[in-house]
Amino acid sequence: LYAAKSFVQIFAEGVGNFMARIPLLGLKAEAATTFAALGVSAFVLTSLDTSTRLARFAFQELFESRKQGPASPWLSNRYLGTAVTVIAAWVFLTSGGSDAIWPVFGSANQLLAALALLAVSVWLAKEGRRNSFVRYPMVFMFLVTLTALASLVYKNFLRGNYLLVAVGIVLFCLAGLLINQAIHSLRSARVTPR
Repeated sequence: LYAAKSFVQIFAEGVGNFMARIPLLGLKAEAATTFAALGVSAFVLTSLDTSTRLARFAFQELFESRKQGPASPWLSNRYLGTAVTVIAAWVFLTSGGSDAIWPVFGSANQLLAALALLAVSVWLAKEGRRNSFVRYPMVFMFLVTLTALASLVYKNFLRGNYLLVAVGIVLFCLAGLLINQAIHSLRSARVTPR
């Protein structure tokens, strides 16, 4: 029965039936289901808008230099950034690998936690404060996450999901660049972390 319905329909009907059983609201199940579906669609649309904007900002920042300004007016163009973001999402959707991207997304999420610990560790070291309580968990997070990411890249390569292999390699390289930048930042400040 549920296999033929989308997740949005299942969620909206569940919430609608729940809301219809609350006498204080006085809603029928059909009306409550409509409100629940409206809530889901509003959430999905705002999430898509936010993620597209953040991806566009990230794309533009990849090609900007703080010392010299934008590298090229084309690469820092907001319309090009939006087009690249939307086209990349469309390629994922039509490639059939959209269901398989969730483990890679999980790795990216954990990588974000490791990067946050990296930023705090560098900041504490530059302030001349003890940072070992942040540095050791950061190293552990990087090791575990990058190992899992390498494993996912290998498994997706064997399965022929080359798009996910490319995403995994890009994430791996970006993490390496940020680690290298953090080490360079610490060395240029001549700070030895304790």
